[in-house]
Amino acid sequence: MLGFNLYRRHSPWDKTKEKGGSPFYWQQLVNYLTSSFCRGIFSVLSNNWNLTELKLSGNNLGDPGMKVLCETLQQPTCNIRRLWLGQCCLSHQCCFNISSVLSNNQKLVELDLSHNALGDFGIRLLCVGLRHLFCNLKKLWLVNCRLTSACCEDLASVLSTKHSLTRLYLGENALGDSGVGISCEKAKNPQCNLQKLGVS
Repeated sequence: MLGFNLYRRHSPWDKTKEKGGSPFYWQQLVNYLTSSFCRGIFSVLSNNWNLTELKLSGNNLGDPGMKVLCETLQQPTCNIRRLWLGQCCLSHQCCFNISSVLSNNQKLVELDLSHNALGDFGIRLLCVGLRHLFCNLKKLWLVNCRLTSACCEDLASVLSTKHSLTRLYLGENALGDSGVGISCEKAKNPQCNLQKLGVS
């Protein structure tokens, strides 16, 4: 099993810690990674079958870079199974592309999108992919993604229909009592295989 970490030169890590089960990093960066740079880096993913883990957390990937990454992840020669994208300056605009990956990539089993401003609309798009028959995701981190109770019905529908998902982390979001209640109620469903639900 081979993993790939992308670190920006002249931007050393300031701090690394574990929070809410989600690995995330702090880094001082100024510019977004350009699409051309991303295309060059990500070409490795489709040419190396042994590469199964990709850690980009703390890099200013942005939505344009994410679009390039998603194109690569949908290639049949890409074998990435674990993908960490914490604090990558992503917004709801990239969620359609991520949803497409989830709908077409049966290899991806772990995805960390924590500390990105995806919002409720972004999660609604994401859930379309999560509910897809071909989605085999087992672990999903959405810590501090600016979510409210408005997205919990969509997440609850995933819990009741997707049997592969066993761990879901939603800490540091404004779900409120109603949102947490909706999620927990679906987690009680006998058809739900969720083993861990993090909401704090």
